[in-house]
Amino acid sequence: MKVLLQKDIQGIGRKGEIKNVADGYYRNFLLPKSLALPVNESVYENLEQQKIREEKNKEKRKALIESSFGILDTNIITIKSKVDEKGHMFGSVNALALEKELKKRNIDLLALRGKIHLPHPIKEKGSHAVEIIFEGGEKKFITVIIEKQS
Repeated sequence: MKVLLQKDIQGIGRKGEIKNVADGYYRNFLLPKSLALPVNESVYENLEQQKIREEKNKEKRKALIESSFGILDTNIITIKSKVDEKGHMFGSVNALALEKELKKRNIDLLALRGKIHLPHPIKEKGSHAVEIIFEGGEKKFITVIIEKQS
């Protein structure tokens, strides 16, 4: 029997996949737990419509990412902080602080489904390249400059 999986099921498949399972397995396990639906013509049509919607949403999000980060290509993020004579900061700049700086520039990483990848907090004065990873594996780099606070 062909079924459309509603959730990921270990050993069977992932959500949204169509799999062939035994009738008894569907009737006794998958159906009572609402883990799968039997496949018919309307399910195929819904899957096609859903794929089209997902592609449109992906294109919209990609255009939004490009427009948002087109602004940052010219505007570098500058953060002023207390720095000692050797160029070491008294505090540090972490991913959360960078998210707040981006939000001040009307770039919402949550809406763009992005995450700042910062292996360790920034603790030195100067220019730093920071990677932002988006859903789907797309990556963007922004430049963060730490300056001495006067």
